[in-house]
Amino acid sequence: MSPRGRPCYRCLFEDVPDENAPSCEDAGVVGPVVGVVAAAQADLALSLLAGEDVTGELFTFDGLALTARRRRIAARTDCSLCGARTITDTAPARYSPVACTI
Repeated sequence: MSPRGRPCYRCLFEDVPDENAPSCEDAGVVGPVVGVVAAAQADLALSLLAGEDVTGELFTFDGLALTARRRRIAARTDCSLCGARTITDTAPARYSPVACTI
């Protein structure tokens, strides 16, 4: 399955935040939430293996309310990474391998 025409991480979050986000070590992690997210990732992997097109879907989980959502994200035509615009800034902090397709 080709990522062409699919949204990338930059389509969802236009730019890298200026401030530093706290690490998991500093902010803490709730173990059961990590387990739920891991199970959701396994489910998405099985969906891909079954031939379902789940590219371009965003899965969110609210551990406090115990709610999960899957929604389709559209690629932005003006995205400076995967859209029609030309990349003018190739600073590694802005365009790292993390900016892969969703």
